[in-house]
Amino acid sequence: MTHKNVPATLLKIFLGTILTLSVACADQPDTQPLPTATSVSRSLAPIPTSTPPPTPTSTPMPTSTPTPLAKPTSIPIAATPAPTPSVRPIPDSRSRGGTLNLASPQNIAHQDVQQDTSSALTSWGPGIAYSRMMRLKTGQDISIPSMSLECDLCSNWTMESPTSYMFELRPDAKWHNIAPVAGRSLSAEDVIFSYQRQSNPDFPNASLMRNIASMEYLDSHTLRIRFNLPDADSLLSLADGHSKIVAREALELRGHLRDGPTIGSGPWMFDENSPDGFHDFSRNPDYFEPNVPLADNLRIAILTDALTRSAAFQTGMLDVHEMSPPEWSRYLQ
Repeated sequence: MTHKNVPATLLKIFLGTILTLSVACADQPDTQPLPTATSVSRSLAPIPTSTPPPTPTSTPMPTSTPTPLAKPTSIPIAATPAPTPSVRPIPDSRSRGGTLNLASPQNIAHQDVQQDTSSALTSWGPGIAYSRMMRLKTGQDISIPSMSLECDLCSNWTMESPTSYMFELRPDAKWHNIAPVAGRSLSAEDVIFSYQRQSNPDFPNASLMRNIASMEYLDSHTLRIRFNLPDADSLLSLADGHSKIVAREALELRGHLRDGPTIGSGPWMFDENSPDGFHDFSRNPDYFEPNVPLADNLRIAILTDALTRSAAFQTGMLDVHEMSPPEWSRYLQ
């Protein structure tokens, strides 16, 4: 009897509990837990809707990735035949002949390049007929001023020690075909002779040779130069515009070169000098660099007045003219 009444008692307790909770919820409408739970769930609901952004960003990636990757791979293939060096004109295809007209702002005192420091002689006068052992690099890809060295009369050089260098001369370097040198091959003996003469303490360019301890003749196209001290400027002294290589035969005619003859091994042969007038040169047909120079003649007018040089340029008498910034501004106008 007692066992059969237990379920009925539990049922009464369960129904009473539900009734109590219903009354309690009805008495407190402002603190309903369900709306709160519902609002939380709604605020979290956008999270699933915000997950689609990865979907659109990831969606174009597969389509856009192959497109740019395919195009760059084709660009080098299309650009391969386009390099301009292959179609740039070679020296033979450029115009030859004619006269290049320049101007020097200063006259020369004489023609002996080893007894003068004037650039009017070494760079704007008879001195350009001579060559040097080495020279400073020039060209379209070289920033000026440049301190990089390259061979002029030498074909290569070897640094045997910090103070010893061996030089090999170009086998095709020749003197101008002018008597008494008459176009003979330039030799190591010519280089040694020139540097010994330049080292004369009474000569203004002797300081360029001060670090040379000795010069050794090895054969007709090979010599060794030893320096007193390791010095980065030692080779620069050989490339200096005042360290020209002169011919013994030309010097022996008068014992000096002040009145010539100016016989060098450079691209230009000195033809005529008119005091207070001009320096005339012609192309050296036996120059060791092919297709240099392209012009047949070079004329350097001696115009000491700046206004005269400017007028000569503007009237077409000069092909090249150096202007000051104010003059350049006026010229552009």
